[in-house]
Amino acid sequence: MNVKSKLLKIVLGKKASSEDYIDHLRKKGAYVGTGTHFYSPAQISIDEQYPWLIEIGNNVQLTAGVRILTHDYSWAVLKKIYGPVLGSAGKVKIEDNVFVGSNTVILGETHIGKNTIIGAGSVVKGKIPDNCVAVGNPCRPVESIHEYYKKRLDRQFKEAKELAVSYYQHTGSIPPEELFFEFFFLFKGSDELNSIFTKQMQLVGNYQQSKKFLMNNKRMFKDYNEFISTVLSNSK
Repeated sequence: MNVKSKLLKIVLGKKASSEDYIDHLRKKGAYVGTGTHFYSPAQISIDEQYPWLIEIGNNVQLTAGVRILTHDYSWAVLKKIYGPVLGSAGKVKIEDNVFVGSNTVILGETHIGKNTIIGAGSVVKGKIPDNCVAVGNPCRPVESIHEYYKKRLDRQFKEAKELAVSYYQHTGSIPPEELFFEFFFLFKGSDELNSIFTKQMQLVGNYQQSKKFLMNNKRMFKDYNEFISTVLSNSK
């Protein structure tokens, strides 16, 4: 463990890293699958009052500000009026291959289906089906995962161009190839990957599927030089 890791461990404790927080939750009784990652774990809050009510599947990505709740104390208002303590507890189940956007709140009695994207800032309660994109308060499906996939494919060049032009205008320099570590399918073949691009291909454990796609991909540009000269042609 290097000095930085040791300091984070001292300051942040169980939330020093994704691995530390997940290990802590498992010891408490929550189920967390393999390949799951907590981004900015210090900003994520998982309810530990009833940890065995939490089930997070494989390859789930939780981002900064996500909160998962299995209980609340709203019964305090009822107690003040009527007298009895009325408990509140509900299970949260997140199935495999789910992305949860920043500052999302997931309430008890929620089941998020597999292959699903939850948009940032959502408040989720109840059943979210498999294979969809869901957003809002209350969170509701807005499109299928296949529709979203097609949309993202169609927007790759536009967004990569915007990234390149903004970098050039801000710095006055040609952007390095590695800046496009999420857009390299536009100009790279399967036999042309450096370590940075290869690492991206290895994410979520389906490297061979990504490689197959890249091998069959009809890339827009023959190489990075053609890509960058094209997108910057009107910006110099």
